[in-house]
Formats: sequence, C-alpha cells, structure tokens
Amino acid sequence: MLSKLFEWFKAETESPSSAPRVDLAAAVLMVEVTMADHRIEPEEDAMLRKLFRESLNLSEADVEKLMVEALAEQEQTLDLYQYTRVINDSFGAIEKFELMVDFWLLGFADGHVDRYEDYMVRKVADLLYVPHSDFMMAKQEARTRLGL
Repeated sequence: MLSKLFEWFKAETESPSSAPRVDLAAAVLMVEVTMADHRIEPEEDAMLRKLFRESLNLSEADVEKLMVEALAEQEQTLDLYQYTRVINDSFGAIEKFELMVDFWLLGFADGHVDRYEDYMVRKVADLLYVPHSDFMMAKQEARTRLGL
C-alpha cells in the first residue's frame, strides 16, 4: 500500500506541468477582479475586452476565444495560486505594476470600485508580492487614465 502511494507521488511530480499560459493566467485574474461583485456590468465587459486587446495584444477573434476560456477557468477554479504563480514566474516588477493598473481600470470601469472588487485587487496584489506603494500608485494611475 505504501509503495503504491510513493509511486503515485512520483508519477505526479514527474508529469508534465499543467500550468496555465501567461495570457490565460492574466485573463483569469482580470475576470476574477471583474466578477468579485458577482456580475459583469456592460462597462466592465467593454473594459475587459479592451484590456485583452491592448495589454495582451490580441485580435478581436483571439479576444473572444480568451474571454470564453477565462470565464470557464474562473468559474471552475477554487484558488488563485495556480494563476498568480505563473505571473510571478513570468513577470517582473514593471509588468506586475501594469497588471495592477489593469485590475484597477476594471474596478473603476463602472464608475466606482465595489468593496468586493477592492478586496480582490488587494488579495491578488498580495499574492503577486506587489509592494503597497506600487499598489496605491497603480490605483492612482488607473484613476488618472480614466479621468476620475
């Protein structure tokens, strides 16, 4: 019995990584922020699609595919670690800052940041090891870009 357990653990550690792609990881985190208040307002949907196009450099067809994929992933996921790990492994401080700005743009998209959206942005910032000063600068940058 014990040998079977060791074999199972060995197989699990030797199996190829099933980590999500960087673009999908970023997209799922963006959807998670948007869905923090359990709904996507039309302004948030438009901002999400705009950020997919601009931040991830995607065509309209690719935006649609990523949107479907990210919504499905977000609906099934139980934790954010698998996505934040991919971002932490792939992004430097500058890319993380820009991603934080994107999160805040999504939060402010409908004119105000819901308390659940604020909480989710803070939670993701912590998981991405973003310093509080960068967190606040990203929030201010998003306000500035939106003219708020």
